[in-house]
Amino acid sequence: ILQKVPNEYWKWAIYDFRSPSLFFLKECLGTWEVEEQSSLQIHVRFTYQLVTAHWIWSPLCWLFAQVQWRGMIKRAFTEIKVQAESEEVLYYDIKRPSGE
Repeated sequence: ILQKVPNEYWKWAIYDFRSPSLFFLKECLGTWEVEEQSSLQIHVRFTYQLVTAHWIWSPLCWLFAQVQWRGMIKRAFTEIKVQAESEEVLYYDIKRPSGE
């Protein structure tokens, strides 16, 4: 988590990929913006950007985003919904990449 304003905005990054199958990715940047629509409904706007390690990997990155990444995000939202509907409190430490 790079930046967090509770109940409004999250900015996050994934980097230092260790899986050999993700050799083409340098980092993934994302934001979540939340807006309360009513007492029982929240609108979430999620955007992300996959950054390739080299421009030549752009087509592979696009395919990954269309197939694998979307599936991962759908599963994440399912898990987030379960957590949000539970009574558990969830905290994350904000960590910044070295060099910032």
